[in-house]
Amino acid sequence: MVNYANGLPLALKVLGSSLHDRPIEIIIPVLCENSLLTLYGNYIEMHDLIEEMGRQIVRDKHPKEPGKWSRLWDHEDISLVLRKNTLREKLQVLNLSTSHQLTYMPRFSNMPNLEKLNIESCGNLEKVDRSIGFLQNLTSLDLSLCQKIEKLPRTIQGLVALQDLNLEGCENLRSLPSNI
Repeated sequence: MVNYANGLPLALKVLGSSLHDRPIEIIIPVLCENSLLTLYGNYIEMHDLIEEMGRQIVRDKHPKEPGKWSRLWDHEDISLVLRKNTLREKLQVLNLSTSHQLTYMPRFSNMPNLEKLNIESCGNLEKVDRSIGFLQNLTSLDLSLCQKIEKLPRTIQGLVALQDLNLEGCENLRSLPSNI
């Protein structure tokens, strides 16, 4: 049985305390040596425990107010925040992947700091809201396997910071705006 300390396995607690206030150049190799991180070129794969620790850090800042979190990944939290319109401008990452009930995109006007948007495998999503084009900080947009999307709004051309756009498996996508 794994011993836990404040919701984290004791081993992570000990490792974390030994790395506290150390430069990132030291932290990453130590995590790799302990098989908690794996580097693949420009990609980093995290052990589930490290991912959960990061999520817990985000939750701990505002335990009962997911609208103030910098990242949203849990479908129930996302639904609550969007339904109650409690989203704050701090949101940087929004993960709506595999939200099978999602048929239309929320408006993005209250998310100006959004950097990563994952809508992968939302098989019932039919339309991308035009407000997506006003996300000046968006660097990554994953619409892969959104099979019902037929077109993207012209405003998507306004995504000046966009570096990664994944449209793999968007079988019904007929065309893209000319500047993409």
